[in-house]
Amino acid sequence: MTVAINEHYVVDKRGNPTGVIPDIEVYRNILAELEELAAIRAYDAAKASDDQAIPFEQAIEEIERTRQYWVDRKPDLGYSDVSDGQRKEVSLAPNQQLFE
Repeated sequence: MTVAINEHYVVDKRGNPTGVIPDIEVYRNILAELEELAAIRAYDAAKASDDQAIPFEQAIEEIERTRQYWVDRKPDLGYSDVSDGQRKEVSLAPNQQLFE
């Protein structure tokens, strides 16, 4: 993807460049390219690993099971709970284990 770049430089008192302010379109394109690069790297890492592929449905079930495990233990883990509109800080008790 080719985009005309019209950046603005930030300089210090001596005129040395210290930063660049790109146009919003350029910035959005950079973010999109970074997301695509991250996806490519994740794919390459997955292909290179020795992990066995599992069906999508099984992956979703495992993710939901893990998520539910942590949701059920939420009050024990130091999360801020704002589900009822009131912020409540909760934290781990001394010597409390995170994992069973």
